[in-house]
Amino acid sequence: MNHIFKLVWSRSHSALVPVPEGARTPRSPNRSLRRRMRRLARKSVASGTALATGLVLSPFAALALPVGGQVVGGQASVSQSTNTLNVTQTSTKAVLDWQSFSIGAGETVNFQQPGTSSIALNRVTGSNASAIYGHLNANGQVFLVNPNGVYFAPGAKVNVGGLVAATLGISSSDFLAGKYHFSGTSTKGVVNDGSINAAPGGYVALIGNSVDNQGSITTPGGTTALGAGGTVDLTLAGNQLLHFQVSAASLDAAVKNGGAIKAGNGAVILSARSKNAVLQTVVNNTGVILAQGVRKGRGGTIELFGGNTGTVAVSGRLDASAPTGTGGKIVATGRQVVAKSDARLLATGAVSGGEIAVGGGWQGGGNIAQAQQATVERGAVLDASGTGTGSGGQISVWSNVHDAASVICG
Repeated sequence: MNHIFKLVWSRSHSALVPVPEGARTPRSPNRSLRRRMRRLARKSVASGTALATGLVLSPFAALALPVGGQVVGGQASVSQSTNTLNVTQTSTKAVLDWQSFSIGAGETVNFQQPGTSSIALNRVTGSNASAIYGHLNANGQVFLVNPNGVYFAPGAKVNVGGLVAATLGISSSDFLAGKYHFSGTSTKGVVNDGSINAAPGGYVALIGNSVDNQGSITTPGGTTALGAGGTVDLTLAGNQLLHFQVSAASLDAAVKNGGAIKAGNGAVILSARSKNAVLQTVVNNTGVILAQGVRKGRGGTIELFGGNTGTVAVSGRLDASAPTGTGGKIVATGRQVVAKSDARLLATGAVSGGEIAVGGGWQGGGNIAQAQQATVERGAVLDASGTGTGSGGQISVWSNVHDAASVICG
């Protein structure tokens, strides 16, 4: 059974702590302490997380387990003991509405499901963002939908068969029918500063008006997808993400990766569509994206899409190489695409090199949207070499030849 908590000041812990609703409340902190709390809250906003997503998360934001869980579809039960909440799901799909869904440091939420193909849709109906500081575990798939924002804090650890964290909504009828159509008008976003891990072949999909990964996401042999826009559609088979598309734009949509995404033998997709993105960077990678061929065979796929209005900025390392096989594929396209001076795009392969497409495919082919401007700065590395006895691959830097305003800069 869920319990209702309130936050009170603990002199021994020098922090706010959760206590049962009926517990006696100690005297509130003094004026200087309140000032210190306000400074800490302002520091949290200044760190960039609040600016990126519209969330204002103080250091005390996540100190209690999910509250008010109600099963509104399928079969599941909720139980709690001390710092652990268990959701036991007995149907292939279940829908739960929560008043709030956060996990404090030192707390754990476990989903015990029939198998890896099982999915639990968790929707937050209250007004607070979801702040995950503790552990979230599931042998199947978990959807966490909160229009107020979703934040995975440093130290958060997620281990699941598959995960969707979204500020866009999905109806129960669509979910139960296997139509994973997310839409809505929320201006909030999803931020990951923690560690999110999917089972082999599984997926992680972060969906919102803005998405920012500064932590780590690992989907071995599966798919990592970060999508920002007004509508997003997914196609699933078992615990595999087969298709991911941002199908409608929203104001100020943006995707950023400054962390580490690892999808060995898999795929990574960063996609944003913004209504007002002309000359704005809507997809920005400064971190590391690895989709290497870790087993014999072809390297994986890395795709960065900025729609037909936004800029895609590529820095850091994008690696779809295959040390013992054929190099994979890297695509970066939008209205404008810039491979920065510190960018490393690698699709090498021992058997043969792979494919790198900046701004469009070779001679505009490959069913890749063509940029109006494609730029490769001095110092950037695009490498699709054959590192063994095989031939090199294909590298294209392309802009739309049918657009008089199109240019290639380097």
